[in-house]
This record gives sequence, C-alpha cells and structure tokens, in this order.
Amino acid sequence: MITFFNKLANSWVAKLILGALALSMLAFWGLGGLANLSAYNSSGDIVQVGNKGLSPQQLNQSFEHARKTYARLAGNKYISVSDAIKNGIFDQVLQQEISALVQDSLIDQFGLAASNESVAAYVEQNPVFKDNTGKFDKNLFYAYLIQTDLSETQLSERLKKELAFKHLQESVSGLNYAPELIIKAANNYKNEKRIVSVMSILPNNIVINEQPSEQDLKDYYEAYAEELMNPEYRSLTVLSLTPELMLHRVQIDENEVNARYEEQKDKYNKPEERDLYQMFFKSESDANETKNIVTPENFEETALKNTTQTKEETHFGLTAKNQLMEELAEPVFKAEKNEIVGPIQSQAGWHILWVKDIVPAQTQPAETVKEQIRKTLAADLAYDALENLVRETEDILGTGASLKEAAKKLNLQTVTVTKTDIAGNLSDGNILPENMKNQELLQNVFILKKGDVSSFVRNGDGYLVAEIDEITPVMQKPFEQVEEELRTKWVHDKQVAALDKTTETILSDIQAGKEPVLPPQTVSLQKEVLTRESDLNLGENLNQNIFHQAVGNENAQAYPLNEAKIVVVVHEIQPGDKTEITPELKNETTQSTGKILEEAFIQNYMKNADVKVNEKALQTLMKHYQGEE
Repeated sequence: MITFFNKLANSWVAKLILGALALSMLAFWGLGGLANLSAYNSSGDIVQVGNKGLSPQQLNQSFEHARKTYARLAGNKYISVSDAIKNGIFDQVLQQEISALVQDSLIDQFGLAASNESVAAYVEQNPVFKDNTGKFDKNLFYAYLIQTDLSETQLSERLKKELAFKHLQESVSGLNYAPELIIKAANNYKNEKRIVSVMSILPNNIVINEQPSEQDLKDYYEAYAEELMNPEYRSLTVLSLTPELMLHRVQIDENEVNARYEEQKDKYNKPEERDLYQMFFKSESDANETKNIVTPENFEETALKNTTQTKEETHFGLTAKNQLMEELAEPVFKAEKNEIVGPIQSQAGWHILWVKDIVPAQTQPAETVKEQIRKTLAADLAYDALENLVRETEDILGTGASLKEAAKKLNLQTVTVTKTDIAGNLSDGNILPENMKNQELLQNVFILKKGDVSSFVRNGDGYLVAEIDEITPVMQKPFEQVEEELRTKWVHDKQVAALDKTTETILSDIQAGKEPVLPPQTVSLQKEVLTRESDLNLGENLNQNIFHQAVGNENAQAYPLNEAKIVVVVHEIQPGDKTEITPELKNETTQSTGKILEEAFIQNYMKNADVKVNEKALQTLMKHYQGEE
C-alpha cells in the first residue's frame, strides 16, 4: 500500500493501514467468525458499514497487493492464492478493509475533511518526493504511483482520509484536551496484553539426510557463477617515504642549536610562582578595616563576607611575577609563605593578597634543553629533505625508470605486495599493513595499466607511491575452492524448501489440538506476556500482527521473519487496566503519539459499528479463487 508514509512520524495511514498486512481493530473477527455479523443482500458489495461499501473488485485488488507483499517478506518467493488464504492473508485483508470502512464512517460522523490544496501541499512537502536540492520532483511522484498501482485520484482520496485524522489528533494535542472516551480507549489500548506461545523455526533446524551429487554441485557452480567470483587483484611495488627515514640523512648545525637555546631558554625554564588569594576594595578605608581582622585562617571567609567576590574569584591561583600588575608584583614576591600583603593601591583600587604557597623556579639543564632543540631541528630538516626526495624520485621516474630502479638509485627499499583488491584485502586472506592501506593510493592504482606508476599520495606525515606489476582480472573461483561452499548452499536451499512444509505440518497439528513435532533446536517460548510495546525480538510488524490474531489453537498463525517461520498461538487477551482517570493520565493521553490516540479511538468506535457482510458475494469470490488454482 502506501509504503512511503512509513517515513512520516505521525502517519495514521502508514502505521494503521500498512503495518504488516493485519491492521484491523477487530481482532476477534476471522473468516470463521464472519457468521456472527449480520448478513445482507441489498447490493453486490462484500461488506457494508453504514452507507459505505466494499466491492469484490476492491477486496480482490487489496488481496493481490497483500499477497505480493507477503511474497517479498518471504524472500521474493511465489505465494499461491490458496497458500495466502491458508496463511490468513485474505482474512487479514478483509479485516483491514472493514477497518477502512469504519474509518470512512468516522470521517463522516465527525465532519473531518481535508481540501485538495492541503493534500497537494502534503505530497509536495514529503521528503520521499524531493530531489537532491530539496524541491518536489514529479518524476519521483509518478514513479511511486506506478510502483503502487495507484492513480492520482486514488492516492488523493487516501491522503484526504489521513489528513482528516491528523486534524483529529492535532485537535486533541493542540488544545491539550482529550474527552473521557478517548482517554479510556487510549489507556486500554496501550495496556492491552496477549498471552502467547511462539515457535521460531529456522531453515537450519530442518534435517536434510541426502547429500548433493557431483552433478548437483556442478549445476550450482554454473547457476551461482556471479556469486563465486574473485575480485580484480593488483600486484604492486610500493615505496614508502617517511620523515623517520630521513633522520639519518640530515646534519645538525651546533651553532644553530646554541643560537636557538639562547632565544628560547626562558621557555624551558619555569619561573617561581605563588599561590595567591586576593580581596579587592574600591576605598582605602574598607581595605584597612578588613586588613585589621583578616588572617590566613579566615581569608576566604572574610572575602566572602566583606566583598562581593565569589569563592572562585577570591582564589587567584598560581601566578608568576610577570603576570601580576606592576604595583603588586614587587611586594607580593618579597613576601614570605603564608604572609598577607596590602592594602596595595593600583589604578583599579585597593588590594589585599594572601601568599598561601610558593613554588620555586624550575631550571632545566642546558644540555637537556639543547637535546630537545636538536630533535626539533632534525624533524624540521627531515620534512624538508623528504619533500626534496619526493621531487628527486619523480625526476628519475620521469626518465622512464621503474620504481625499483629509482629506489635503488636513491638507496631506498621498496616492498612487494602480491594480489591486493581495491579495499586492501590480499588474496591469501590477509590485509595490507596499516602503513600502506591508503584508499587514495588503492583507487589510483586500480585505474592504471600494468607498468604504470601512480602519483605520490600523502600518507600520514609521509608519502606512498606504487607501480603496477601484475593485473589479475575478475574470474570465477576454481570449483575445488568452492566445493564445500556449494555443498552448504545446496543443503541450505533444501532446508528452505522444506521449511514451508514443516511449518504447515506444525501449524495443522496445533490447529487440530495435537502436540506438534518440532525440528531439533527449535526455539519455543511458552506463554509469554506480550504488550504492544514489548519486544520478543520479533520486530514491530510481527508484534502488530499478533495483536490482530484471534485466540485459540485453531487460530494459530505462521508468519515469515527473514528466512525463519514464526508460529504463534494466542492463548488469552487481557484487556487494558481499568485505571481511574487522573490528571496525570489526562495529560499523558493528550501528549500521546497519533498512533496510540487514533488507533485506540477507532478500536473503541468499531466495537459499536454497524458492520454487515454479504456472505453470498463473499462465497462467490472464494469460488473465483478456487477456480484460479
């Protein structure tokens, strides 16, 4: 159906109608239970809700679409009409269509409507239909219509319903008010529970006693040739140039070392620092008054009491002499440890300082500092020498020399790489060393011919360059290399093929009240409590499906989940808690998502809906399906 609306956070149609093929609020209805509904023969419609009808053509179209969707969920496997009916798909589609008719009645009853203009704006604002520049793209829109077999008119009608229900939800949340009916319905809906048994049957659970023949494996080898290909490989000669490689090639001038030492020695010598606390005053009298009572023990307390400073502002921290104001520097650095200095006047005001601690100056030995300078100079010179070496290598390569010849001439070592793919994976199962796994280089060498040399590419602080020694084209892996892989695939395909029959037998036994014989290692969860928000690792869609499944072994259902089949029995439906309506519950309901609010309201409404089923028309349609088989 409308798959792209899965991307809209509050899309009622996407979440309620699309779901996972079973989106009816009438969980207690099934094909066997349709006789409980009043029958009528006033028209050829299958179902009628008020003055709304569902024709056999509409139901058949929805069923066909659901059958195709189910097939995709089962791994693009063909699902016959009888299998689709047997798996409950027809029942689920019928329930879905009944739900849609009730929704139409709700729209009429509440006078909900959306204009053509609002629908057009809704479509144009949808990100699915926007191009890379963020503008609406008609081509994307029409491609979607083709994919979903919808006309513009059909899509417009569906969107009008969706927008109408958005008006309902936005009215509740926008006004911050929800009627008692909606509050109760939302609370019951959210807290409703299912007691279920779940069996997860995997292909690997199925025992296959036979083994493939040699011819079977050769047939598979041909059939899956495209999946059994080795990638294109390149064998390379690689030259890595790094600053470290150049260190032994540079000469350090001791005169330069001494000159830099004289320029920078202050940087390496840490001056004396004092841990200072300070109080600041605008007037001398306030400063003197405080000086008479302050001591090292009460300095912080007095500062907080006699000034507007915070504790953080009072602590000046470790401070060198050249970091202080000129008026403060001399007296503070003449003071002893734990001495209080001041009041001292500056251009800003009056200061009282406490020298809490003294950290002596730290002087590094001259030779230690000079060694650090030598390393810095060597690194700088190495970088310069590296750039010169790159240019020198390029000049030699420009004469037509190979990379190995250029390296030999410059007394450099190359590395041979045998068969790497473009991702850096080697044919022997290893990967390129980290210092050579450079994507820019690999992409470069994979567009060159045998004998070509790549350009130099940056690699950390250095450079890489490579020559293509050999090209191994894409080719099919030898049969002997993949024989075991083919054997495993053959057995797995047999298991997948047998899974449907095994699941059908298990489902039939459960529906007949028998104890099913389960394949080895089948995961079976017994009587788990499931809520709409709980997760048994089944996925959101399957969780929703279970909440639309009828109670009892006879209504057990099988669902596809990736390659597995999930068999579910619903033992009991426990209604939501009958919680007293409190202010907190009212607020929670008004803030609920559109999904909970609207589904709950519709569920409550549908219990009293006037739904009629034309059993004669339904039987005619079923005979039509039987005739197709």
